[in-house]
Amino acid sequence: MATTTIVQTEVPNYDEWRRGFDGNEQKRANAGIFIQGVYRDVDNRNKVTVISKAESVEAAKNFFQSSAWSAAMEKSGKTAHVMILETT
Repeated sequence: MATTTIVQTEVPNYDEWRRGFDGNEQKRANAGIFIQGVYRDVDNRNKVTVISKAESVEAAKNFFQSSAWSAAMEKSGKTAHVMILETT
């Protein structure tokens, strides 16, 4: 089964967030997370949704429970809603 993740968050400054996000592409790839799209809310351009594919449910859980993910969330001062989904 394919594994998809959807992450929704509101960032303080999209452009600053995006630079940091793009700079972590290799870390995500090493963890088995591959971005499919980054979307911005039409009414609040700092609300972001990221959709990605993961190599497995385990890879997704490991990534989103990692200390690196926790540190990134702490640094941004925000929390994110993370969904890990499997196709049926």
